[in-house]
Amino acid sequence: MAGRLPVLATPIDLPDGEVCHDYREISFIEATAAARHSGVGYLAVTCKRVMVLSPHGGSATRWHDIRHVQLQSDRAVQIITATTNLLVYCDEPQYVATLIIGALRRYTQHIPSSPPSNKRLVPNV
Repeated sequence: MAGRLPVLATPIDLPDGEVCHDYREISFIEATAAARHSGVGYLAVTCKRVMVLSPHGGSATRWHDIRHVQLQSDRAVQIITATTNLLVYCDEPQYVATLIIGALRRYTQHIPSSPPSNKRLVPNV
């Protein structure tokens, strides 16, 4: 359904109020200014962050820290933050990229506050 994100049960414990939208096996390459490493693990896309879970360590990126998401050919999704370049290889990379972009728009949108009650919303005519 348009505008809605899937909610999945996952084998990982999440804090109260955090729901998972996608959980899948991946292989990844993560590069920072200091180091570069790769491995296999899981990608968890939640309402608060995108996580790479791996036996050798992982990462968690909050939605507001993501700068760009891009589909790389038909094999990988690239997630760029201010400090990290993450390349995720997985099944259905187009679906994963679309889901992450949709969640990014949903969780980072600016919600304007309501106007003060004493202000007119329509100009005098």
